[in-house]
Amino acid sequence: MLEYELRKLFILKDSDFYLVDEDLVECRLVLREQCTLLETSVNPSFVSATTESTRYHNLSGLISYLDTLDVDKSCAAFDLTAGSNLTLFNFRPNSGEHLRALTDCNKIIERICSKYESLKAGHITKVKRRPWRDSKMRDVASATFSLIFERFSCDTSHEILVKVSENPTQDENSPKLQLYISPCMESDEWQEVSCSCSLHRKSILMKDFVDDLCHEVKQFAGQHRELHISAKQHQLLGAWLLSPVGKPCVKPLEKRSLDEAITMGYFKPLTYSSYYNKRSIPRHTLGEKRALAVKLGYCLMDFFDSDLDSDSLHFLGAHGKIIDTEQLYLSFLSKLPSSPEFRIFKAGHPVLLAFVKMLIELDDGERLPIQISPHYGTENTQIWANFFEYAQGKESERNDSYLEALLGCLNVHTQLYGIDASTPEGDSLIRKELYHHVVQNLELALEECNKPIRSKRERSLSPPASDSRGWPNSACDQWTGLSKKKTVESFSKRDHKEATENVANTASRSRDSIDGLQTMQHKSQRQIPDHDQKAIDSLDSASGLLAQRYGFCCPADKPPQARGSFEVAIICALSLEYEAVSLLFDRFWDQHGDLYGKAKGDDNYYRTGRMSKVDVVLLLLPGVGKAAAASAAAGLRSSYPELKQVFLVGVCGGVPYRNVDDEKSDEILLGDVIISSALVQCDLGRRFPDSFQTKDDLESALPRARKHIRSILAPLRARSTCKQIESRALDFLEQIQADNEEYRYPGASSDRLFHAGYRHKHQRQEQCECCAKCHRSSDAVCESSRGLSCDELGCDDVLLVARKRLEHKRELQKTGRVREAQAPLVFLGWVGSGDTVLKSGEERDRLAKQYNILSLEMEGAGIWDDLPCIVVKGVCDYADSHKNKQWQNFAAATSACVVKALLERHIQTR
Repeated sequence: MLEYELRKLFILKDSDFYLVDEDLVECRLVLREQCTLLETSVNPSFVSATTESTRYHNLSGLISYLDTLDVDKSCAAFDLTAGSNLTLFNFRPNSGEHLRALTDCNKIIERICSKYESLKAGHITKVKRRPWRDSKMRDVASATFSLIFERFSCDTSHEILVKVSENPTQDENSPKLQLYISPCMESDEWQEVSCSCSLHRKSILMKDFVDDLCHEVKQFAGQHRELHISAKQHQLLGAWLLSPVGKPCVKPLEKRSLDEAITMGYFKPLTYSSYYNKRSIPRHTLGEKRALAVKLGYCLMDFFDSDLDSDSLHFLGAHGKIIDTEQLYLSFLSKLPSSPEFRIFKAGHPVLLAFVKMLIELDDGERLPIQISPHYGTENTQIWANFFEYAQGKESERNDSYLEALLGCLNVHTQLYGIDASTPEGDSLIRKELYHHVVQNLELALEECNKPIRSKRERSLSPPASDSRGWPNSACDQWTGLSKKKTVESFSKRDHKEATENVANTASRSRDSIDGLQTMQHKSQRQIPDHDQKAIDSLDSASGLLAQRYGFCCPADKPPQARGSFEVAIICALSLEYEAVSLLFDRFWDQHGDLYGKAKGDDNYYRTGRMSKVDVVLLLLPGVGKAAAASAAAGLRSSYPELKQVFLVGVCGGVPYRNVDDEKSDEILLGDVIISSALVQCDLGRRFPDSFQTKDDLESALPRARKHIRSILAPLRARSTCKQIESRALDFLEQIQADNEEYRYPGASSDRLFHAGYRHKHQRQEQCECCAKCHRSSDAVCESSRGLSCDELGCDDVLLVARKRLEHKRELQKTGRVREAQAPLVFLGWVGSGDTVLKSGEERDRLAKQYNILSLEMEGAGIWDDLPCIVVKGVCDYADSHKNKQWQNFAAATSACVVKALLERHIQTR
């Protein structure tokens, strides 16, 4: 029966149907449940087939195996769950849970299939998409432009025009660039140049190396030759070849910018009067405009870090000729990249904003009087928000792929954040994301413009999932194969719409024209505060919707009726911890004022909201330490008596190894998260003249965690469960980082662990007499050294402890795989608590040996007795004398993300 239902599910995955929001939500829920159950049952033989860490590690390995069947037919014999051949899944004997879940899943999908079967004929058939392939055109341009600009000898400021690619996948192994070089001062003729990877030596009529382009052009002027150049070993090779008969290679050309063409009305919609008015300017059809947009998309993929706007794009043609959209060229006045700033992706990216502006202008046919700054700043951030609002207003009247491309371009920076564009891998990854989120939708829009018009509630086909960097593009999506529209961008649009409505209640929802966009821009400039680049951060955090940007969006529910309905609380000791947690709330119930009040005598200040479908109370302690925590815990317990879980979330000092005596044991790195299975007070004891002895008798020891807390934590003892938590936490972490730069991964190179006995002091004797006398752990160091960094003091990197996991992170960073490099691990174990800030590597190791603790923090002991507490804290330092605050924000974010991942598994008491 189990195999029957499983086969049925796999057959259904090929069904092609459309989903409205409520059906999509239901489908995602059941399919995610199936992937989670199947993940634990995959035959271990396939697990090693995948090398990358994904949410469904085992299923990804199985998919890799199945992909090989088309190549190697010898390994095609297999069974699903039982049989003589290799089985894909190994279910436990008692698999009733799997059978029930499979049966329910098949019923739901069958119901949805039958619901849409009658509508299938009215929908557009699936578009055959062009597979993304990494073009080498950009590499040729980068290598050649710097050499060309170095070889202009005259005083004229030369310009290079590059023809925008018709099809970036053609001849990708040896791409050719068609260029025009602007004339010198005494000439008005542009020189046509062909640029490629190699030259045909037998056709060369001149020396190999080109040292002076201006001289070469003058020398061969009027000889009907075209220049072929190639970059090789930092030299420019050239050849003057005879041009084809009838094709002049030096031409007097008229250059007209895209901005001029838009201003003159070439792209305005074709009206009755313009059609019959012979004196009117020729208008381009919708199909021509869509084809031009696709070309611009290809151009964006290749030159995302250049000055790409309507002023730098030009149409070339003979004097007096009508603008030909086939002859589109991009202008360059310098080598690539135009600005290193363009390779950092945040909201308000100058090139992406300019591209959105061009798409809107092409669509509406009118020029937008908006100036986009070539640098990040408040102006660009404001324009980004305005464009987003405008696109949202357009959704009420249309919902096509062109609009999806517009919104994809506004959102794609969240996918590109943190990628190192200076590496070949990073550069390729950026272009791949631009294709999937922007260009592919433009290609679909071009095909849609020739198809029958659909109902505006119908949704066009979504681009396929890109890669496993974000959660929705996971093994779950690979297995379902459903045609759906709710991709990453779709969730982002809806969530941002709610966010901006709550913060800036500006403009009506109908923005049918460019006038509506301009009016909305002026209004929002008065209402949104004029602060720095974090303007968009405030939009997201104030509405509490940031976490939904890539996650699974649930229907909005009503807030709880009373304080007694809250079962979960989160406590933070530092404001930076509190801010990180706040960003992960899906919504706040007290956005417009408190709804619940508090008990008499309770001095705490609370926020209430929802996180991962769980109603949560959020509390920031008035101070650090056990006393402040104990006082706040008493008030929390009186106001919210039904709490079942209280998370103490924030940062801590970490022990470098799970077993401090064994450097081969699990390494704990900065950013990793420690979850408490038990707590021990490290500073409760007796002070003797020569030493301090902690009390370890039964009366002084903290009690065990409560029974239901132990039940919650029990699954974390299995590494597979920890991997699931880590994967979801990483998804949430990327959401925070997308619009909040302070939570960016500090980098493996700044994770520095010195030998425990190596003191943080002036390391050169001539710097300080006091530090020069410090040789033992009890010797004093000067006060000034305590506030200086390791680099300022000259701490020797030779005494850093080498760790394999850290070295692996460095390698990941070098190859642009920042997502994997910054992924935190989750450790379950004993946690030390006390009022003392520990800054001694030797004392840290002594406590770790004595109590078998993994970390040290300061508030847990004050809460443990009074509340059902779980300490979840990110490691921000190693509790030694070299500790600093560089990792605090990142560690606070990782701990907050782990808590949200844990809350996804929360079972509400009914």
